[in-house]
Amino acid sequence: MQGLAHELDPVDQRIVALLQEDGRASLARIADNVDLSPDAVRGRLARLTADGVVRVIGVVDPATLGYGALATLAIRFRGSLDRLVEELRKHPQVTFLALTIGAYQAVCEVAARDDRALSEFVHGVIGEIDGVQDLELWRFLGVDKWEVQGRPPPPTRARELALSLDEIDVQLLRALAKAPRLKYSELQKIVDQPYAVVRRRTQTLFDEGVIVATAVVDLVTAQPRVMALLGMQLSGDAEASLKLLGELREVHILMHVGGRLNLLAEVACASPEDLGQFIARVAALPGVRAVESLIMTHFSILPMPWAIATTSHAVLNGHAVGDSHGS
Repeated sequence: MQGLAHELDPVDQRIVALLQEDGRASLARIADNVDLSPDAVRGRLARLTADGVVRVIGVVDPATLGYGALATLAIRFRGSLDRLVEELRKHPQVTFLALTIGAYQAVCEVAARDDRALSEFVHGVIGEIDGVQDLELWRFLGVDKWEVQGRPPPPTRARELALSLDEIDVQLLRALAKAPRLKYSELQKIVDQPYAVVRRRTQTLFDEGVIVATAVVDLVTAQPRVMALLGMQLSGDAEASLKLLGELREVHILMHVGGRLNLLAEVACASPEDLGQFIARVAALPGVRAVESLIMTHFSILPMPWAIATTSHAVLNGHAVGDSHGS
């Protein structure tokens, strides 16, 4: 299990920055920018991805892949957390997983076709894992802020173009969302179509912005910070506080949810003391009746950076979700 901090040196940081700009950038192009050989870049990238610090993924609108229901799930678990991670990694519906300190031992993001499928997966699959003692589900209802590292703004034409996609396009998107650097010959085997068709369709998906290749980083491990998920119960007079929360730099994600809580926020602070002070500030805001926190110890599944548009009363500025975590 990953646990030790992995400090990125300046060359690592430059490689990651280039991949965040273009996740399909060639090794030769990256090498030219960091003054290394392509083989040296390949070695560094292999180390970072093997350690779970960096992951190159494709940003795509979840609706394009048939996911109409997204939620965050908190899990109370007794037993080996390694075993829990192993079980959850078997399911593509789990798009982000962090181990946590607090009332729950893990928190994950889950995607499903619709609310019925979401409920069946959470309670019928995750709830049946040996050692799972309790679950709490928060259904995503609206996004006020989605500014998480590695997740660019959603393509403006993604939903429009999604209407013209066929099953081959969707198969390509599913494969590219997980591994956008796949070669055309590898994609050809997945979709069982002629090479020329796969090449043309893949290029079109990227050129039209239906999918964007980028890199996401485990901030807890690579750039040690204290990251936490805050859940809030609100009263009717919280509108001004919502606006203030969205402006705070510590807040990466701010999302309205259904369930026992009304609002979820993913935050990053420099130290435990800073996090404690931040929680106290949030708890003192008008309209915030209660604040609960889960401190993330590390990411076991890096967030799938969904391209999710914000609600009318906020502007999407760029991550982060996954991302999100996930996202």
